[in-house]
Amino acid sequence: MSIPPKILSAIQHAGQAIYNTQRELATIASERSRKVHKALASEAFAAEADTFFQEWKMSVKLAQELKEINERLAAMYAAASGLSAASSGGKSGRGKKRAKAASAAASGAHSEPVIRGNNAKLLKLLQSLLNRDGHTAVTQAQMAEGAAIPLGSVAYSVGRLISMGQIEEGPARGTYKLL
Repeated sequence: MSIPPKILSAIQHAGQAIYNTQRELATIASERSRKVHKALASEAFAAEADTFFQEWKMSVKLAQELKEINERLAAMYAAASGLSAASSGGKSGRGKKRAKAASAAASGAHSEPVIRGNNAKLLKLLQSLLNRDGHTAVTQAQMAEGAAIPLGSVAYSVGRLISMGQIEEGPARGTYKLL
């Protein structure tokens, strides 16, 4: 069964919209946290402080839930892309290459991981931005723009590159280095 490109694109766009909304909620949460801090500093037991705290807590919870939904959409997109690629295998030369790679893997032949699509675009960009000596800060927006891939696909591609041993995430969030 092949997944039509229109559906794959819709999943990507949904992921992008959810990511943008999550970022906006994170900004709102940050603003509300300042209100909570200010209210607690001036009058800790005022009803207003409790209201600000409850609003802050809700905005953080919503942002976290949207992040989880975006991660699930990225996984869905990856599965749908894989399903599309696998089902079109008999219709193009790509299918023969995949079958050959699968055969080599099954026989124990060692080969480098094949990096394609958005993962390849992102790796090419990161090879120009990162080094092997230390971690460098790079935002997902910078990666999306520099690699010309949808912002909603960046987290998935970063995860794939990490799992393939191409890059390593640093101790600080959003920092990476080449392996």
